[in-house]
Amino acid sequence: MKKVLIVSLFLLAVAGLIAQGFTFTASEDGISMSVTGEESSSSTKTIMKMNNSGEVIDLIAAKLEKLQKDYHSKLNKLDQKKADKLLDEVYSLLALLPENANITITESKPTPPTNTTVNINMSGLETASSATTTTTTNNKGMNDSDFTKLISRIQSESFSDDQLRVIRTAAKLNSFKANQIVRIIDCFSFSDDKISALDIAYKGCLDPQNNYEILDAFTYSDDKSRAERIINAE
Repeated sequence: MKKVLIVSLFLLAVAGLIAQGFTFTASEDGISMSVTGEESSSSTKTIMKMNNSGEVIDLIAAKLEKLQKDYHSKLNKLDQKKADKLLDEVYSLLALLPENANITITESKPTPPTNTTVNINMSGLETASSATTTTTTNNKGMNDSDFTKLISRIQSESFSDDQLRVIRTAAKLNSFKANQIVRIIDCFSFSDDKISALDIAYKGCLDPQNNYEILDAFTYSDDKSRAERIINAE
C-alpha cells in the first residue's frame, strides 16, 4: 500500500514534468518508472546525473528542513501542529524510497513536448487481493563516515528543536548502535533534550545487548529511569 502511495505521488509530478520536456528513469525492488517527453528539434538539452537516489532524498530532506525553519514559526499553534504532522508523513514517505537506485535526469528548455509517454512497471507491487502485508523497518546501520557527518550536522544547528529534527530525519532511514546513540545524546546539554534524542534514535537499536552504555550516558538517577523506560518500551 505504501508503494502505491509513492507511485501516486510520481503520477502527480508527471503533469509538471511534461511542460518542461523531461526524461526520468529509476528502478528498484521490482518497480520501474519512466517519463519521456519528445521536444522540438531547437531545444537545447542539459544532462545532470546523480550517483544514486540517496542524494535526491538528502536534497528533499534539506528543503523540508529549510521550509520548517523559515516558515514554521510564522504559523499559529494549530497550524504548526498540522504542519508538523504533514512533515512527519513526508519524512515517512522518504524513508520508503530506495537509497541505492541509479537515477539519470535529462532536462531541456521549457519547450512543450509534442508527445509524452508514461511507463510504470508495477510488478513489484502487491495486488489488491493479496493477503500479504509488507512492513518496512529501519535495519540498516550507518557507517562511521556518514555518522561523523551526522554528528557534525547536529552540532551545526543552534537550537535543540532543529537538532532533534536532524536526528529524526536520519532515524527515518537508519538504525544506530548503542555507542552511536551515546554520541548523539552527548550533543545535548539539558536532560529533557537528551531524553528526546534517545527516544528518537533508539528505535531499532542494532545491539540492544549494549543498552548499559546508553544508561551510563546519563548522570542523574531520574534521567536513567526515564531512559530505561524508553529502552524497555521497544
